[in-house]
Amino acid sequence: MGATIDFVVSEEVTLTVTMPDCVCHTLGEAKFKLQVSELSIGTIIRDGTVTDEENAYVWRQSTKFDPNGPMRKGEKMDLYITQNKHACCADKQDDEFR
Repeated sequence: MGATIDFVVSEEVTLTVTMPDCVCHTLGEAKFKLQVSELSIGTIIRDGTVTDEENAYVWRQSTKFDPNGPMRKGEKMDLYITQNKHACCADKQDDEFR
């Protein structure tokens, strides 16, 4: 009397995320951006000026920022830090978490 219906429930799995721009942000902000983006912190490379790591500024990131560049979830990003805002930050707007 009854009919059997088969169905499949699936969930879309996204394996890539948008690359965050961590340059000119403090290390603490950069860590937050990476966590929210489901990325991992790779190596933190300090220059000789760093006395307060969490409040030091990122002046370079490995995988260079590309607004259209995807990264795989969990991928590591290396961060280069200096204690004071780097000269390269003068041209960037100071809008947090873009």
